[in-house]
Amino acid sequence: MTIQKQKRACKRAQQEIIVTVLLVLIALAAVAAIAYFITQNVKTGTEAAASQADCLQVKFEIIQPVNGTNTVSTGMIGTNVTVRRNTGGESINVTGVKILIDGTVTYTIGTNGWGVLDSKTINTSAKTGSIIEIAPVIRSGTCAVADKKTIVSN
Repeated sequence: MTIQKQKRACKRAQQEIIVTVLLVLIALAAVAAIAYFITQNVKTGTEAAASQADCLQVKFEIIQPVNGTNTVSTGMIGTNVTVRRNTGGESINVTGVKILIDGTVTYTIGTNGWGVLDSKTINTSAKTGSIIEIAPVIRSGTCAVADKKTIVSN
C-alpha cells in the first residue's frame, strides 16, 4: 500500500470514530431530555394527587341558609349562611372557604383560627331558589364544592 492509501484509510477510520462518538452523545442528550420531561410530569401528577387527597379529607358544610326579609323589590333576600368545619383533615392548612351563589364566587371567608366544629356566619344577598355552595381553599388551590343548599323563602 502506498502512503496516500494509508492516509485515506486512517482518515476514514477517524471519521467513523467521530461519527460514532457524535451519535452516542446525541443519544445521551435524547435520553436526558426524555428523563427530564418524565420526572416533571410525574412530579406534577404526584402534587395534583396529593392536593386532591387533601381536598377529600377536608370537610365543610352549610349548616343553614336562613332567609331574612326582602331587601329590594327584585326579590333579593338577606340570607345568613353559616359554614362549619367538620372533623377530618385537621392537619391540612385550609386558607379559606369560597361561597358561591348560583355558581359564581361571591365571598371568600378566611379560616384563620377555625378549629374543628367551629363555624362562621356571613350575610349575603340572594334570590329565593338560588343555590349556595361552599368550596374549601387549601395551599394548592380551590377544592371542589363541599356542600350546597337551596334558599327557600320563610
